[in-house]
Amino acid sequence: MQKASVYKKMKSANDKKSKGPEEGPAQRKMTYLLYEIEALRDDLNNKIAQSTDGLTSKEIVKLSQRLDQLIARYLIHNG
Repeated sequence: MQKASVYKKMKSANDKKSKGPEEGPAQRKMTYLLYEIEALRDDLNNKIAQSTDGLTSKEIVKLSQRLDQLIARYLIHNG
């Protein structure tokens, strides 16, 4: 999933939220990060399902490593 569609998904979710305290930039960044993690996870799962090389194709390894980085960043900030 591309970043633009992740942003649209995040914006749509934010528009549906009830009025409450304003989200700060840090909270918006973490919300975007969660959507990016979900989108990348979905993409990775689809690639794995379609792959004939199993879990060792370069593209799957690269996506997996990127997902690991995003999850680590999220955990560092929300530990």
